Amino acid sequence: MVAFGIEGYRITHRFPTPWSVLGPARAFPVAAEARRRFGIDEPWITLRGAVLLADPDRAAEIAARVAAAAEPGDVPLRAADLYAGALLEEVYHLVIARYLEVVDPQALADAERRARGWLGDAFDATLTAFVERFPPPDVERGAPAEAALSRQVEGVPGRQVALEEAWTCYLANENPALRGARPLFDVAPLAAQLPFASMIDALRGHFADLPGLPGRRATSLFDLLLEPARQHPQDLAAQLRFVRDAWGVMLGDGFTRLLDRLLVGIAAVREADVARGGPLGPPPLPPAKALLGDGGEPERFSADGDWMPRVVMLAKSVYVWLGQLSRDHGYPIERLDQVPDAELETLARRGVNALWLIGLWQRSEASRRIKQLRGQEDALASAYALYDYAIADDLGGEGAFADLKARAERFGVRMATDMVPNHVGVDGRWVVEHPERFVHVDRPPYPSYRFTGPDLSTDPRVEIRIEDRYFDGSDAAVVFERRDARSGEVRYLYHGNDGTTMPWNDTAQLDYLDAGVREAVIQTILDVARRLPIIRFDAAMTLAKRHVRRLWYPAPGEGGGVPSRGRFGALTEADFERAMPEEFWREVVDRVAVEVPDTLLLAEAFWMMEGYFVRTLGMHRVYNSAFMHMMRQQDNAAYRAILKEVLAFDPRVLQRFVNFMNNPDEETARVQFGDGDRYFAVATLLATMPGLPMLGHGQLEGYREKYGMEFRRAKWDERPDAALVERHERELVPLLRRRGQFAEVEGFRLFDLVDDAGAVNDDVFAYANRVGTEASLVVVNHGFPRSTGWLRDSVAQVAAPGAVPERTTVGQALGLRGGTGRFAACRDLLHGLHYLRRTDDLLRDGWRVDLEGYASRVYADVRELVDVDGALASLHDALAGRGVPSIEDALDDVRFAPAHEALDRVVDDVLADRDPAAAWAAWLAGLGVPAAP
Repeated sequence: MVAFGIEGYRITHRFPTPWSVLGPARAFPVAAEARRRFGIDEPWITLRGAVLLADPDRAAEIAARVAAAAEPGDVPLRAADLYAGALLEEVYHLVIARYLEVVDPQALADAERRARGWLGDAFDATLTAFVERFPPPDVERGAPAEAALSRQVEGVPGRQVALEEAWTCYLANENPALRGARPLFDVAPLAAQLPFASMIDALRGHFADLPGLPGRRATSLFDLLLEPARQHPQDLAAQLRFVRDAWGVMLGDGFTRLLDRLLVGIAAVREADVARGGPLGPPPLPPAKALLGDGGEPERFSADGDWMPRVVMLAKSVYVWLGQLSRDHGYPIERLDQVPDAELETLARRGVNALWLIGLWQRSEASRRIKQLRGQEDALASAYALYDYAIADDLGGEGAFADLKARAERFGVRMATDMVPNHVGVDGRWVVEHPERFVHVDRPPYPSYRFTGPDLSTDPRVEIRIEDRYFDGSDAAVVFERRDARSGEVRYLYHGNDGTTMPWNDTAQLDYLDAGVREAVIQTILDVARRLPIIRFDAAMTLAKRHVRRLWYPAPGEGGGVPSRGRFGALTEADFERAMPEEFWREVVDRVAVEVPDTLLLAEAFWMMEGYFVRTLGMHRVYNSAFMHMMRQQDNAAYRAILKEVLAFDPRVLQRFVNFMNNPDEETARVQFGDGDRYFAVATLLATMPGLPMLGHGQLEGYREKYGMEFRRAKWDERPDAALVERHERELVPLLRRRGQFAEVEGFRLFDLVDDAGAVNDDVFAYANRVGTEASLVVVNHGFPRSTGWLRDSVAQVAAPGAVPERTTVGQALGLRGGTGRFAACRDLLHGLHYLRRTDDLLRDGWRVDLEGYASRVYADVRELVDVDGALASLHDALAGRGVPSIEDALDDVRFAPAHEALDRVVDDVLADRDPAAAWAAWLAGLGVPAAP
């Protein structure tokens, strides 16, 4: 019996066993020519002639060398693919060993005899040529190949060793998913001169005549080894999963340890598929229902404070804003306490009651240096790469902010701020003082990383260096180097990363698996909440448990979030749950509610988690990016579908959305929507839908420039567009100032516009709302064609989760009672005209709509009037659906029409030189005035 092990596990064999199972794992065939071309020297070569890939680092180094020598048109080689191929190679040898153990210990010896019988002397020539092409170390140094074939390797004849290596090399060449590695092991030059293919066919025929492995049906060993590539020809990760799932039992106890390495290989392949440097921004828009969650999560809404539903928030990039104020006022305005009261008064007059200042906090000096070293000479640090949560010194510090906050509150404007809880700047205070709080490793996760650039730290206690290729944009490392100046300890801290684009090279990722880190962040949030009543959490979805796990601590074999974490962060489900038993955000919400009540918490969250963040995690508000994206794409039907899904599931979610036409990561509202009727159609929806309307920096002024997070000042000299500002004042501001009438959802009802042919017009958004005694009806045509039709029954809506969805008529939604002599009066806030409708007609037939393309109507002050003298009926008939400046003035005209007509006749008589006394007497008699005695 021969006992042997593979890196820590042991299998006992009763028969002579190929050296591949005895020797170091993960060896891969590499031709001598490729070894010279790519600088793969002898210490990496095994006694069998294969190249040892002991871990993914070595695979990465070889892959980098292949990439450096690649020519145009070559299929790129990823390190993960090379490592996965080596794992498959190891598995092939293990399967062959298993076959020799349990089926036929002489199978390879008999295969050698059969191949020699088929090919004669050509067999030895082919095998010799193979050893020369894939030489062991002594042959590489000049020993004859025959010597390697004649000796035994751990008791196995050299020709059988070479035959098995040729077999597995053939499998690698036949695997379509390994095309990028073909320069390493290509057998085409050998096959062009000698019958290599015939030798392989001899193996195929030999094993076709032998039984297969037990439990594998009638499949021969040869065909069995081809199964992974045949099942998943373009996907190495899928091939490894196939091996794990289909062959695990067959391979016995020894495979259980090998399984761990297989899972690491799977993770490496998955991580290589992550789009690094891909498109910015959130993932594709979710289906409507996905926004709400699956309905299985517990319902734990946070209660709104009285003021929260009426919030209208305006974003300002603080340094850019101060620069624009300096230009507009003609003197330097550099600190927060220098912002003029007139600006705050203007905000309040326009209906803005929350001011979100982007970039309040003390920023990372390293972030600024990185940007300047990359050519942005005038750049600040990123507003989202922070040193600490203290008001920036050059903005005047805490005292200047307290002054601005107090003055803003006098105008009814609350202050809002960002927090970026998933990371800090690479030189942040915690990086210096608490490096243990960050996701880190003790060596670079990829051996090609180099950290020889400038020390970015301004603190003598530490040295900070980012990876060299960040500076020229040729690569994007996932870690940076932190060296302790006193102890010399080196750690490699991960950059912040959401897995959708390149790592953020000026940030350090906090480790949310650490309970101490979570508590430290919560204490920071509480401290900020004591200073500002509204907090926006940037990229909040990255700290939900499922994404902490996906990005940083995946299950074994489930890489694909942040590259390398499948190797360095893999955790079982049980271990992850023990470390992070609760949702971080739920704890934040509960602690803030107790310790700093009346703080509005707002989450920037994507990835189909919007409903989950407000309904289960308890955030007061959550970003609704679908509004901006779908309105920009004019995908009206899809967005109306979202609204219907929300209303049928839980209408309260709708009230928790933050709607916007742009945000700091997107182009400005004017660039995306223009400045004409279409823009104002979407702006009307923004101002009148339930939720929180958020306006971008420069939106009301009509600015086009998108301000980067590192901007010290605007790059374009833009001035407010007077015509656009005037139209905002005329159409949008009146809606924002009445925000309370539109913000809540209890009285909200959505309607379909049904044309005269019975078809629903999805371009038209129509909804009624009632808050207290205030009723309104909004109709917006977000399409170019003219739209006509009727609003009758609302879409199905539940009164409470789980209730049967119900419909209501437009008249009922507006609170109308109906009956003889009753009329509904209302005012269109956009155009200043008043309208009159017969209540019974509205209850029976609905509301008639006739709108030009991109036109809007906002009917407010809806009230029901009783006709006591027939004047309302007369006015209704005379108007025939038209609007008038004043219902009361129009009624006076109707009531006094007989007197006016008689007076006209008197005037006519006087002008015609008739008896004026008689004419006046007749007019007074008509008014019921008795004649003089």
